[in-house]
Amino acid sequence: MRIGSYDFDPAALTLAREGARLDVPARALEVLRVLAESPNQVVDKRDIFARVWPDGFVEENNLWQQVHLLRKALAGDPRVQIANVPRRGYRLVLPVERTRVRDEIYVVAGLVLLVLIASAAQWILRPHSAELGEAATAQYQRGLYHLARRQPSDLAQARAYLDSTIAEAPDAPDGYAARAVLDIVQAQRELQPVEAQRLYDAGRDDENAAFARGEHPYALLARASRTKSRADFERAMALAPNDATIAAWYGFFELASGDPAKAERLEKRASKLDPSAPVPLKLLGIAAYYAHDYATAGSALRDELAVYSADDEGWYYRGLVEQARLRPDAARADLTHAISLHGGIATAAVLARAYLDATAGRVAPAKAALAAAGAPPSGGYGREAVDVAALWMAFGRPDDAVSALEHLDRADTLVTVAVEADPRLASLPFRRVQRN
Repeated sequence: MRIGSYDFDPAALTLAREGARLDVPARALEVLRVLAESPNQVVDKRDIFARVWPDGFVEENNLWQQVHLLRKALAGDPRVQIANVPRRGYRLVLPVERTRVRDEIYVVAGLVLLVLIASAAQWILRPHSAELGEAATAQYQRGLYHLARRQPSDLAQARAYLDSTIAEAPDAPDGYAARAVLDIVQAQRELQPVEAQRLYDAGRDDENAAFARGEHPYALLARASRTKSRADFERAMALAPNDATIAAWYGFFELASGDPAKAERLEKRASKLDPSAPVPLKLLGIAAYYAHDYATAGSALRDELAVYSADDEGWYYRGLVEQARLRPDAARADLTHAISLHGGIATAAVLARAYLDATAGRVAPAKAALAAAGAPPSGGYGREAVDVAALWMAFGRPDDAVSALEHLDRADTLVTVAVEADPRLASLPFRRVQRN
């Protein structure tokens, strides 16, 4: 049977495109078979479980993981998507064949083009997308899909697609605007200061190129992330109210501005708009942790790690959540896993694990971890400042905790939120820190 541009054999459980067979696990294809039997209709999750896992109990996270794999496999055809229907199930959305082309009607009427991102089940308002044309639109959709995934290989593919978008439609703002956001994402991940600055400069150039061609929500998003302008975030949201990336970035802005509750609401919105993207889920988990909504935080981080298991920051925050829920063994396991990934969060995870030792009466290893952390670097502690302060609190020395916070890196805006909202510092006499 045909699923967009794919050939699916439900009996043999094979999926191919343009004659090339795709490597998709059989279990995921079994889920696809159930959905394909009722195209464009909601299939209840209970029915999927009964058909795909008939032999016994299975966690809902397993279904979510199979759907994620299917979305990746089907990402090559933006007309096809697996839509999440909250609290009900999933729907396989297939393209509706048209008997005639109506492009002239769209141009004359000035209607906007609704851009479908394959895995996100989101409809994004693009005021200028009608200028793109069919070839550029296809490149643009693929670029946005990979940009939302945010992994290194995805970001490289996103840049290639957005470069092609600009080459196909140099007079439209879309490619430049989305590439400006991509420039910022890659600059934030870049460890070399010179290359990071080059990317930030490129982002500003792309942002200006987009604005020269018209107002675009991603150009506003890029400018808002640079200038910390709430007005630009709100305008971007108004132009594209169903865009998960904009909602997620706006949520992080509110988190860094000291409003975890508002951030949590925005990240919930983002994760519903794009259930398979890990970034909104992680940000929802972090915001919910600082809003002391530990049930939501734990659920969001569990789902994020099911999609991106190598995210050391996700494991670190889930460890903090388990700690706040008084589950020290689970917290230790998560923090130990974060450390084993050897990422940028390792030092903070070591200190957070030491806090568990201190509160359990294992003072010697806790003090050893504190000593190993050493003095803050010249720029000051980042998130480690909060973990160091928490450790001093566990030792019953609040004055030393306050001293540790004097060394925090004020450029790390999330630290200022943590100082005020982290439950481990709840009894600290002086918690509020001056914001930049």
